[in-house]
Amino acid sequence: MKKKPNNILIIDTGLGNLNSISKCIEILGFKHEIISKPYTQKNFEKIIFPGVGSYSEAMKIINSKSWDFFFKKNIIEKKNFFLGICLGMQILSDYGYENKVTKGLGLSKEVSNIYQR
Repeated sequence: MKKKPNNILIIDTGLGNLNSISKCIEILGFKHEIISKPYTQKNFEKIIFPGVGSYSEAMKIINSKSWDFFFKKNIIEKKNFFLGICLGMQILSDYGYENKVTKGLGLSKEVSNIYQR
């Protein structure tokens, strides 16, 4: 199996503080790219998803722009490493209860099983 380059994708859905994360990654000496569309052909092995705001609003954006498929494909199928920061981690859950009950990505159990190996 061919090893992927040590690239990091930072997800931009308009919900996170990208500049701080980007600067941090840069200072640590890692290659990274900020993407704002889920259809990317980039080679990468790590995903960072920073998020601030309402769970329901985040899921509306994620679902409407097909980020849900991107996360499922790249986290579960391809087993890329994933770091969700604040809301970016919460959306992996089955449901969010802030403001109103909102269906999440439902990936938290699968992600937990992947990283326990």
